[in-house]
Amino acid sequence: MESAASLNDYVAMPVGRYLLGSTYAVWWHSVRLNGIVFWERPEHEHIQRVTRALDAEVRPGVAPHASLIDARRVRAVDLGAFNMLSRYVNERREAFARLVTRQALVRPGGLAGAAVAGFYAVLAPSYPVSVFTEPEAALEWLGLEDARRVAREVDAIYELATSSPSVIVLLRAHLDQRLGASNLEDAAHALDMSTRQLQRRLLDARTSFQREDRAARVRAAKTLLLETNYDIKRVAIEVGFASLQHFGAFFRKATLETPSQWRARHRR
Repeated sequence: MESAASLNDYVAMPVGRYLLGSTYAVWWHSVRLNGIVFWERPEHEHIQRVTRALDAEVRPGVAPHASLIDARRVRAVDLGAFNMLSRYVNERREAFARLVTRQALVRPGGLAGAAVAGFYAVLAPSYPVSVFTEPEAALEWLGLEDARRVAREVDAIYELATSSPSVIVLLRAHLDQRLGASNLEDAAHALDMSTRQLQRRLLDARTSFQREDRAARVRAAKTLLLETNYDIKRVAIEVGFASLQHFGAFFRKATLETPSQWRARHRR
């Protein structure tokens, strides 16, 4: 699986990709299997983004599939987030009944485990659900012959998400949604910290706001060049450039190729 450049990128083409957040990773291993990994304490804004990613699951043409919810690293449950996810699933109950063949939940221990398992008791899902303590057993129950390998892939996504400081993960999610339209002050406000705090955290992580902003715009531009037929001018506008010349110079500096050259080489 590979990282999606943005939430919209993931929803448009989820299979074989994952979307990272500060307390979650939404992933789609194949047309037969997707899932979510949760950790720490997912909050309302995190679940809001997760539900938007789950919209990929109810698009026209999606085949029936199994689902894995790996919550074994959750340490606490936010009631507001829990209620929001419950409402989302209930509103799409009929669609999920048609598309989800079965779902496995990997629960944490202790009180957090009781709360997570209680979610299903309250929700009464319209597809078979079974609860496990280890992902490999859960994947075997879902019918995966290569359960051990898939479990390792899912663990690798979690390790990738948590290898960067959480503030970097949050900043990248913010920039992906506001390509070319955010500044340091906006980002600090969105991350609920002062500008000075954000600058210090970025310095500790050996990066900067400008570097992260450039990287977000390059990621988005590559996705649009590869997966759409937009002309270069439209790609420039989509990633926040008013000038085609400015975008061309920016992209060439980052990739050593013009946008047209990069598209032609990668599409071949």
